[in-house]
Amino acid sequence: MTMPLAFVLATILTRPAHHGSTGHYDRTRPVYLSGTVVTADWGYPHATMTVDVPEGLRVPADAGRFATLDELNDRPIVDSLSARPPGRVEILFPPDIMADVVPSDDRPERGDRVEAVVFRRCDQGNSWDGELRVQAVATPSGRVVFRSAGTRTRYSDGCPGGSSAPSASGAGAPAGRDDNGDALLGGAVVAGVGVGAAAAVAWITRRRRHVAGR
Repeated sequence: MTMPLAFVLATILTRPAHHGSTGHYDRTRPVYLSGTVVTADWGYPHATMTVDVPEGLRVPADAGRFATLDELNDRPIVDSLSARPPGRVEILFPPDIMADVVPSDDRPERGDRVEAVVFRRCDQGNSWDGELRVQAVATPSGRVVFRSAGTRTRYSDGCPGGSSAPSASGAGAPAGRDDNGDALLGGAVVAGVGVGAAAAVAWITRRRRHVAGR
């Protein structure tokens, strides 16, 4: 059983690294969106949701409900909100918000109306460019859930052009480490563990046969 387990662990942990800790998210242009949930996939570690944003969406007069984001980011966020243009858009929920929303009875599901404030991921030349990461969400009951302080997400004050990396104000992966690099490093570590486990199983098997043959 050890070898299959090692294989499963290697398969899971060599997937691309946690992109919230390696990407940079522009907090100078927070986006407010609201609309009807088209699809909701509450998988771990990230939930994804498709929202149908209607025509004429504006930042609501009661946007102050999201003011906690100002404290979490040490800068005005609510006053900088802009409304998302109409159309279907996919948003991503980080684990800390999921931990609060998923077990509750009022998590947004298909057909529900949802409100959220998201940060856009800066373009860094990979498949996650432009990702919209939820920073706060209002559930169907009106309860507002915020990101936890001290999360691994890297926030930046704007997205610089070219390949230069913005300075990170939040905790995260060291500068210069990209998603593929994290994935390769994780794969190497897991591979080493798998090889060690295989060697241990082989030694135990040989030992048992030796004892049984006495």
